[in-house]
Parts: sequence; structure tokens; C-alpha cells
Amino acid sequence: MQAPAAALRALALLVALTGAGPGWGATVRVAVVAPDSDHLAWTSAQILATAADAHGLALELAAAGTNDAGRSPHLVIMPLRSLATQVPALEVLELPYFYSDLAAVHRATDGSLGDALRDAARAQGWEILAFWDEGLHVMSGLRRYDRAVNLTAMEFLLTRPDPVAERQLLAWNATPRHIRARNREAVLRECLIASRAATLQELQREGLERVHMTLALTGHRYEGWLLIAPVDAWRALPAAQRATLEGILPQVTAAQRAEAARREQAALEYLRAAGMMVHALDEAQRQAYIERLPPWPELLSREIGQTLRRELLAAACLTEDNRSPGPCAPRGSGATTPASARSPTPPAPSVPARSPE
Repeated sequence: MQAPAAALRALALLVALTGAGPGWGATVRVAVVAPDSDHLAWTSAQILATAADAHGLALELAAAGTNDAGRSPHLVIMPLRSLATQVPALEVLELPYFYSDLAAVHRATDGSLGDALRDAARAQGWEILAFWDEGLHVMSGLRRYDRAVNLTAMEFLLTRPDPVAERQLLAWNATPRHIRARNREAVLRECLIASRAATLQELQREGLERVHMTLALTGHRYEGWLLIAPVDAWRALPAAQRATLEGILPQVTAAQRAEAARREQAALEYLRAAGMMVHALDEAQRQAYIERLPPWPELLSREIGQTLRRELLAAACLTEDNRSPGPCAPRGSGATTPASARSPTPPAPSVPARSPE
């Protein structure tokens, strides 16, 4: 669970403190919006701090919401979903079955879509410095969700504001239900009767193998993290510190994404070993989910104007009126990369001959 209430409170605090004019020193302060010290976000922060230290830049890591003598943080690591409440354009990264895999997400965020999203965030007062992974959403519950029809009338828990998830679940004839869970045990109790769509790491953190029988590797939705800064705070940093951070971020992002992938695989192995029945989706099953969705623009918030929707979808290599991926815009070499190009697919896990329907 990603403590959405804490994330939103921290976001509000940062907006307020930015206007107060933080005091700058030799150390760059980084706030981390995550509930536990063993969370991926904290490991990501350590990767960043280690790389910065190797280049002579000291980072001070702290939990978001802490206020040391009125000094606000310079940088923040927070869930993409939390910033999307202020920058709705980020919802384009949350569209279900929009991206074939993480490689497709990376092509988008590292290309023209990432540029467009940075512009949208900057207009709201935030500088996006890096797009980082957690993973792709899967589905767990008492039924097997490699079959789209099995979602009908099923209830899925949402632990934070998430308009895209609400729309996708309703389109699949499922019922979204918001809960304000104070801890993992609260989510576990609710999941005795409800289902969940989240990353493998999140399912493991919530201990859902204790109440859910099945796990479907739907891979339908991107879950990301952002390294951001208030625009004024970023511009107020000394040029040498900004240059150092910008110089190390490509290697830090590669290392962070590799660590996220390692953790997702470890979580999958843990959940399988704990007795969950794991189901992979073939292309026909994936297509059955897509066919139940409305056109892509209808899954985005109305706050995103029609022109911006078209621009975002085009930058993400999909046309507005077509569900099928189209060619990406030419990259630096002039070559084109189909958005439908997929990374190598691992072998489907073995499953019991009989499983819950």
C-alpha cells in the first residue's frame, strides 16, 4: 500500500512551503513518499544518493511530511498517481492495456510523451526529473482473472483516488470500492470478499496470499514513481548541483528500473511459493479485456482537453480513434519503432489442472 493520504498531505505541504522560500545549503534534501523503510521508493532514493555521493553531491533523505526548521525538500520521490491529482495528463500512463509491456512504457516516457508530460507538470509548478518503475498491475482474488468475463459483478478495492481505475473496472462490469485503509491488515480483512488490482510487490506487502487463491498476470496497467521538484525550488538550486543531478539521472533510472524488475520477479516467486495459483494471459484473453473498454480518450479525465488528449495519445504511439498500436514517431536516427513491439515474454507458469472459476 502506498499511503495515498500521506502522499497527498505531503504534496499540499510542499506547495505551501515552496512559496516560503527554503534555505539552500550544500546538502540537497530529498523527501520520500512511502510508508516503510524497505519500500522500493526508499531503495530508489538510496540508489540516487549513492550515485550523487560518487560525484561529490550529498543528499539528505527524509520521510515526506517532516519539516526541519521550516526547510522544505528540494526533491521529492512520490507515486505517479499522487501527482496525477494535480497533473491529470499523467493519466495517459495509467491506461489499461494501452502499453504492451514495460519496454513500451519506457519508450514513451523516454521520448516525446515524457516531454509532453514534463510540460504539463511544469505548467502546474512541478519539474519531473525522472520516471521510475514499480511494475505492471496484476489481479488477485477468489476467481481467476485471466478470463475477462469473470470480472462481472466482482468488487475491487481502491485504496486511493484513481479515476482511471474506476472507469476501467466499470467498463469491465466490475465494481470499484474505495476504502481508507490505515494499515495492511485492514486491506487484508477487506480482501476476504473483495479482489485487488495492483503490482506484485503491493500484493506481497498486503499479504494477499493469505486470503486470495488466484493471481492473474494481466499486466494491464503501469504503476510508476516520479522524481520531482517544485519548479522554483529546482531553479533555485546552484547550477553545479542541477548539472550533477541531470548527469547521473540516466544511470540512476536504469538501475532503479532494474531493481524494480528484480523485486517484481521476487514477489511473483514468493506469491507462487505461498500457494497462489498463477495464470498467464494469452493474446486472445488480453484482447477480450481490450474489447470491453471504451475508446482510450474516454478513460481519461475530462480535465484533459480534447487537443491535449490527441497530443498525448499521439506521443504515446496510439491514435485517438483506434485501439490498435500505431507506429511511433521517428526517433533520433529517423527509424520508427512499432508500439506493438514486445519484449521477450517469459514462459507461462505451470498451473494446476483445475482451478477456481
